[in-house]
Amino acid sequence: MLQWTLLLVLGLLSRQTAIAKKSVVEPRPSWTPILEGEAVTLICHGVGPLKEERAWWYKNQQSRGILSTNIIQTNQPGEYRCQTQGSTLSDPVNLVFSSDPLILQTPYSVFEGDTLVLRCRGKNNGTISHMTYYKDKRKLRDLITDFDKFLSLSQVGLNDSSKYQCTRIVSSIWSTWRETSKNVAIQVQELFSPPDLKTTTSEPIEGTPVNLSCETQLSPQRLDTKLYFSFTRDGMVITSSGKNSHVLQIPAIQTKDSGSYRCEAKAVTQNILKQSNYVKISVKSGNLSSFNSSEKISHLSLGLIVTQFIVVVLAASALLFFFGPWSKSGKREFLPGSKARS
Repeated sequence: MLQWTLLLVLGLLSRQTAIAKKSVVEPRPSWTPILEGEAVTLICHGVGPLKEERAWWYKNQQSRGILSTNIIQTNQPGEYRCQTQGSTLSDPVNLVFSSDPLILQTPYSVFEGDTLVLRCRGKNNGTISHMTYYKDKRKLRDLITDFDKFLSLSQVGLNDSSKYQCTRIVSSIWSTWRETSKNVAIQVQELFSPPDLKTTTSEPIEGTPVNLSCETQLSPQRLDTKLYFSFTRDGMVITSSGKNSHVLQIPAIQTKDSGSYRCEAKAVTQNILKQSNYVKISVKSGNLSSFNSSEKISHLSLGLIVTQFIVVVLAASALLFFFGPWSKSGKREFLPGSKARS
């Protein structure tokens, strides 16, 4: 009895762990790399109120965490994870510090549709008279001011994945010099996969139900993204729906519903639209189906009749062959009372 109770408790605990919310480490400022000597604030988000939570902090895959408040500060590089009560272990955040005189700071992660903000920062104090940003060594933009140090690229796409760099002209009382950052590779991640349109059948019979499913996969880091779905037939929109309504139900399909179907998934906030493959649906007439069935039955009946006729003919031929007058060669039969001729 104790064993069964223990198994039940373990099963419930594992189920709760499976459905528990994952903790999230939020770095502030949310830039990488960080200038050497600066500190970073790490916030562990769980399921409870932010001010009341405590968290276990892990660094560089250590097996035992340190229990502390859910907000800590550090100036040490490494891979940080956290976990609050009622939440599962977070994904890692890698803190990188740089001693270079000029660095190009980027967000930790960038998804298609996001606004990509680049920040050119240096250690030297002086007057910045000129700042330039580059993509694949080609000039993106010049900023001629001491206050505007950011470059914002709105609604980036997957083709914006590239190497970025910045330069600046710094002046002091005694001299003027040029600083150049290292190239930083930025990978724009896919927000959601291109949808795949699936159907219960591509050749339904008229009057039967048919379901079309527009299936896509959101990035695990952006599960809160709201998607809208729509369906088209031969290029004409036939229905549109909201989040999680990715299924088009046709209760009784008709022959006029035949055509090439396609679905679209759209993230409105990020203004991203992706289209699925084409699925051709050919609806068969219900009457034609009955006619074909009757025709098949008639053909089958005719075949049986012909087969039976052939069997009868073969049987009659066999009887005549074995019992006919010619079956006894060289002999003559005489009826009783008859006389043989001399």
